[in-house]
Amino acid sequence: MTPQKRTANRVFALVFGLLGGAAALAGLLALWRGAASANWPRAEGTILRAETVSGIGSRNSVRYRVRYSYTVGQKAFASDRLTFVFDRATFQLPRYAVNQHVQVFYDPAAPSEAVLVNGIHPYPVAITLFGMLFIAIGWVASRVPILATRSPGSR
Repeated sequence: MTPQKRTANRVFALVFGLLGGAAALAGLLALWRGAASANWPRAEGTILRAETVSGIGSRNSVRYRVRYSYTVGQKAFASDRLTFVFDRATFQLPRYAVNQHVQVFYDPAAPSEAVLVNGIHPYPVAITLFGMLFIAIGWVASRVPILATRSPGSR
């Protein structure tokens, strides 16, 4: 394998490994936060704003935005976090109406951290597995000369 092909192989492996690592890390973080939120206490809350927003990022993307208030003890809080699932997955979340009363799940160690939908969801699992697959492809690419090609006329 020529030095240029070896370098191309290493760059390919590095790019796949880094992309996979970033995706796996993001998925694991969402899984960890989702698992922690499954045991958070509840507070009564009220929806302040609820809207569907289209065209953010790619032309076909749709996001659901919500803002709610809740009280823990004697202190009032407000948040816009629906869940620890990535924003693109929010199209499957329940819809809310302004002034609707909701259950808010809040972190007892940091009550300003709250979600309306707690627990683990399938999207972070898929993102984590996707990232691990990319890490594996990067690892294999670092060991096997996958970008090596024969030069014309060689056998």
